[in-house]
Amino acid sequence: MGVLAYTYGTNGIPIPKGHEYVVPLIDEQQIRNDVEHLRTKVDVLIVHMHWGPEYVREPSREQRQLAQLLSELEVDIIFGHHPHVLQPIDILKNEETSHETIVFYSLGNFFSGQYFDFTDIGGLATVEITKTVGKNGAFISIDKPKIDPTVVILEDIYKIKPLISTDGSPITGTTYEEMIEHTMLYIGQD
Repeated sequence: MGVLAYTYGTNGIPIPKGHEYVVPLIDEQQIRNDVEHLRTKVDVLIVHMHWGPEYVREPSREQRQLAQLLSELEVDIIFGHHPHVLQPIDILKNEETSHETIVFYSLGNFFSGQYFDFTDIGGLATVEITKTVGKNGAFISIDKPKIDPTVVILEDIYKIKPLISTDGSPITGTTYEEMIEHTMLYIGQD
């Protein structure tokens, strides 16, 4: 398994001169180089993307374009971060190779004291990865992407709970069922 990560920026914090390598900024050519270098060395390639506008519940055009680029490069799974709210899961298919990329556009806030709509909800992303080895080599399948929504609740101290075990978000009242519907918006519910 190989893991790469990129960010849109550092919120104004300067990157130390001579140490630019410690913060891989989103740069399409660098992403291409890194993915092409790593792709043949691993069974599963994961990329974390710190991207997208804050507090927006659906991916931006830029997020979609970058996800498409990563799909064309045959990345297997993309985990998105930064918007502070859950965004839907998508499955992109590379028409030339039939390779599929699972995209978790944003996993929301796992632990936060923010009090804007939907910022008290995060999610645990899961997929099922199976490697089958046969006479003709190995086959990798990545299936069943889902997000298990969590919620941050203040009970003397902040606690993280599965959203399914609560009456909903203290901020918006959003229920588990509504969040599942939102995260599965692009791929449907099986």
